[in-house]
Amino acid sequence: MSFNTILERYDFDEVSRRLSSADGFTDADVERALDAGSGDRRPEDFLALLSAAALPRLPDLEARARALTRETFGQDIEMFAPLYLSNTCKTTCTYCGFAYKNDIKRKTLAIDEAVAEGHILHARGFRRLLLLTGEDYVATPVAYLADACRALAGMFPSLKLEVYPLGESDYEGLRAAGATGIVCYQETYDRRRYREVHLRGMKRKYDHRLDCLDRAARAGILELSTGALLGLSNPRTDTFFAGMHAHSLLQSHPGAKLSISLPRLRPAAGFEDVPLLPDPVYVQMFLATRLFLPRAGLILSTREPHAMRMHLASLCITTMSAGVSVAPGGYSGADTTEQFSLGDHSTTAEVAESLKTHGLHASF
Repeated sequence: MSFNTILERYDFDEVSRRLSSADGFTDADVERALDAGSGDRRPEDFLALLSAAALPRLPDLEARARALTRETFGQDIEMFAPLYLSNTCKTTCTYCGFAYKNDIKRKTLAIDEAVAEGHILHARGFRRLLLLTGEDYVATPVAYLADACRALAGMFPSLKLEVYPLGESDYEGLRAAGATGIVCYQETYDRRRYREVHLRGMKRKYDHRLDCLDRAARAGILELSTGALLGLSNPRTDTFFAGMHAHSLLQSHPGAKLSISLPRLRPAAGFEDVPLLPDPVYVQMFLATRLFLPRAGLILSTREPHAMRMHLASLCITTMSAGVSVAPGGYSGADTTEQFSLGDHSTTAEVAESLKTHGLHASF
């Protein structure tokens, strides 16, 4: 079943009202959701755990999420590095430094430049790589993406792409070139808000983006990552739909390895008015997701400050980046514009050491 079919069963505004209002859920609802067995929680339980009523029960959510994460994933935190191939973009997203409207320092790496960046990351110990571009079908066509995959696959057995949505045959070609996973965040599941923040370009096609990971899975790429950019619309509601999206993908593609990311908005070129999402609520979003999806990976990037990253790693995170650049050529010192400002500037070694103090192991 297409996730769009499931999505149509819910009204975004009504779900937001239930999650945020005092009469939406009771403490008894939260208690019932907490007591449900691992893997037995229903969408209604997920909603209860995401609701304002569950925030006072944060210590209980933390205890259950920590125990479930350690039982399922052990002490390892998978480490990965992003490698930006390009910051050229034909889309205007109001929250992104790469937006077409922005007058920034742009660059698309030649394949040998991408390989040079890869060698730097390989020398730092990384074997999981995420390749990223803006949304420019001319500057970074599918053939270019395939060339980059072929050039880097030998160094990185885990090679994921976070690029513009593609067709099923394109994903088949990228899989043959060495791609092992696809990352595609819906940004927000609020259709009205989606139109307001995506002003130009192919990214305005909400449904084409929504079905992206299904097309990748049908093409044989089964490492799939979805998520929402919290702050664009109601964060509780977007987290609910991101979790439901992941659940739908697992139902449709039982062999898939699913991960979810819930990044918060960060300042970027042309975007400074970042809405506040309080830390306790942000932590709650991850904990509720872990309890609803006990076997899904949870990803945390360097958008978040170091202390928050370590706190969440101790509770429920399974994958994180470290010592990163979010601009093309950044590891080699190129002077280009970043996609967003970092929240954690720690080196890879510093992150690994911090994880160790929490009893965790940085797995490269």
